[in-house]
Amino acid sequence: MLASVNLVCRAGEIIGPGTRWVEFEEMIDCGRFMLNRFIVKYWNEKVSSQFMNFVPGTLLVIAGRLGNDDAGNTIVICEKVQFLSSKDVHLEIL
Repeated sequence: MLASVNLVCRAGEIIGPGTRWVEFEEMIDCGRFMLNRFIVKYWNEKVSSQFMNFVPGTLLVIAGRLGNDDAGNTIVICEKVQFLSSKDVHLEIL
């Protein structure tokens, strides 16, 4: 069974070949936010891939599916990534 995943998130730190954290904030209360982090593995593990060269904080859209790493932890397998804005742009929740 495959599970489709779409994320609007910020690029986080690189943690391995083709693998990095991504982050997004979720409003849990009026004015309070919780930071969520997911491990995302790009389908192409090359260091030169676009996914591995985003500056941490860059706003991205990721389309992919759920998968497992070698330890059996659930991760997101990134099949397509799109750049939305640089790390200096912040979205406002209206």
